[in-house]
Amino acid sequence: MTQLWRAFGGLLPEFLIGGVLIIILSLFLRKRRTGSKKTAVSILYNMSIFTILLITVYPGSYNEQLPRILNVIPFKGMVMMVFHSVDASVPLRNLGFNILLFLPFGFFLSWLRENKEKLVTYVTVMGLFLSFFVEAFQYAVPMLRAADIDDMILNTAGTFLGSFLFLAVQQLFPSAFDLSRQYSKIRLKPVKTYGGYENGPK
Repeated sequence: MTQLWRAFGGLLPEFLIGGVLIIILSLFLRKRRTGSKKTAVSILYNMSIFTILLITVYPGSYNEQLPRILNVIPFKGMVMMVFHSVDASVPLRNLGFNILLFLPFGFFLSWLRENKEKLVTYVTVMGLFLSFFVEAFQYAVPMLRAADIDDMILNTAGTFLGSFLFLAVQQLFPSAFDLSRQYSKIRLKPVKTYGGYENGPK
């Protein structure tokens, strides 16, 4: 945790400012009939994307003379990290972080998508596209970041796990994850008619 704070603690002001802006815009732009639960999930989904972009493409430094680093060999970096790291916790932190970074994106995108048919496939592909954009940007802009296919694999795996986790939790608590359910505030009372009684608005 201390090392993560050292690596990304400097981004806390940008994260707080971006988070506040996302909340304000989400509340301002939401449709009148959109429920508060769906609005909250939309905010969390947008925050997950903002966090990914802030950590991966926010330029810590920029110089056109900086070398561009590219790895297109799958699992090459993972194998080197696992077998050649002096500290065994280093590969766990680095590989695990790439997975966890995209896990909320997969979870909240699955929650928001109305059509649940082939949900995991759709969400995983969207995670792949987002990770590809990140790696392409890191290669195109010289800012001391490496474009690595291993990161795409781990990010996509994180998105898949996020979607799978959503389906698992949804099975346990289906009503809590239902964004389409509308609760009417109109109370009904019996109304006398010629044929007897029927329900009418109070």
